[in-house]
Amino acid sequence: MTEASKAFLQEHFSSSLLGYAISRRWYAHKAIKAERLEILSAFSLDSSGTIKALVCEITFAGDWRALYFIPVEISEKEDDNAIGSFVINGGRITLTDAFLSRRYAESLLANFLLGANVYDGDSHISFSVTDSFYAPQNREFRVIKSEQSNSSFILGNSIIIKNYRNIKPGENPDIDVPEKLFAQGGFRETPEPMGDVAYYGRSGKIYLAYASRFIPDSEDAWSRYNRLFSDLLRRSTEDHSFEEKFPVEFIRAADSLGKLTGRMHRALSSIGSQNFTPEGVEETDITRVTNQIREYLENARAMIGEREEISTRVRMKFALDKWSPTLEYAEDYLLSKLRESHAQKIRVHGDYHLGQILMAGDSYYVIDFEGEPMKDISERIRKYPPEKDIAGMIRSLDYLLQSVFKLNGIGGSEEFINSTRVRAENAFVDAYRETVGADLGLLGSDPEFADMMLRMFVAEKSAYELLYELNNRPDWVKVPLNSISRIFSEFKMK
Repeated sequence: MTEASKAFLQEHFSSSLLGYAISRRWYAHKAIKAERLEILSAFSLDSSGTIKALVCEITFAGDWRALYFIPVEISEKEDDNAIGSFVINGGRITLTDAFLSRRYAESLLANFLLGANVYDGDSHISFSVTDSFYAPQNREFRVIKSEQSNSSFILGNSIIIKNYRNIKPGENPDIDVPEKLFAQGGFRETPEPMGDVAYYGRSGKIYLAYASRFIPDSEDAWSRYNRLFSDLLRRSTEDHSFEEKFPVEFIRAADSLGKLTGRMHRALSSIGSQNFTPEGVEETDITRVTNQIREYLENARAMIGEREEISTRVRMKFALDKWSPTLEYAEDYLLSKLRESHAQKIRVHGDYHLGQILMAGDSYYVIDFEGEPMKDISERIRKYPPEKDIAGMIRSLDYLLQSVFKLNGIGGSEEFINSTRVRAENAFVDAYRETVGADLGLLGSDPEFADMMLRMFVAEKSAYELLYELNNRPDWVKVPLNSISRIFSEFKMK
């Protein structure tokens, strides 16, 4: 086989690689026109040189750039799913996505066990493991198909290896946070860290992959609760008991999640590192979230004005101007009470919702501490008021409730759904506050300030959801829109 050097791959496959990347779910820049792809490094992960780890730089209009990690497998066979194929000297060179191959998984495992350093010119990748890493007894290989921004596979039903796709320089909180939580020992409700793969090149240190313990017989809480509550709704509807049974179980789930969140925040706040030590909330923390709400709502207003398929009812309900004074009032209230509130900001999960929690039996495991993948590392490791995570889960519970009724075609009354939502939110917040306790002072000394702060973060999350739904699911727009309306009416009540 012709040696597939970095220069060879660049010459013959850069266009194919770019086209393939753009077509993938994990590609994060679909809204921007990509102009070219350059292979910065091509690391051989096996002795034959057929498994390559490519670090690629994509250039967009205006000379803006982003880095992507694309593992590939090289063969001489034709493949219907090939990234690209090239004939040279009568022989065929075919490139496929190595992530889908057991050989790629086994090459990573071998390099982890060796603690290998693999070089390509003046750059290299380093394989590091924790004391918990071990070779699984069987080599069963299974790709997780539901992910979007990253790609993961399971090896031996005991190790899950996440491949980061849109890679960014700097420490990755998805790796750093679990390692520190396990070193501290106060929170074991996250899969145990087992190792990582780091790239060292002209952009500095960048993480390419992360290995952690796989939790057998687990599923994300969104899927589990959707199934459980859908079953409960159907059964209790048949015997006319759903108004009694459904809220009890839904509120019980919210209570458990509140306690889990409280334990997580206690542990994050107790890590003995300057990057995790709680600090007082500052004025910029308040103005940042209010400015973000304004930006989201302005973008939503422009989008609603341009989209013909948006209903007249939504257009009439969405009126940014009537919300501006109430948002300004809420911001002024928080700023005026800030000094005496003693509110804290901490390292939080950052992208907290039911999809970020695994359930195995009665146990919970929080995953994906990387924060919002599209944001820079500096944004993802910033300290926030703990209400940011609380708001994320409150919005996720609202979506769960709406989803269960919507997908099952069972029309619960608006009053019943709203009553269940309010009771679940209160149960979650009460359980959180009880679990965190007053000794850490994370929510400060002023309950009304903390309540207003929570409403502000719920408004931010809802405004973000509104943009998402306008772009992806217009028939779900009313869910975040109703939340925004509720929040702004509550601002007026303070």
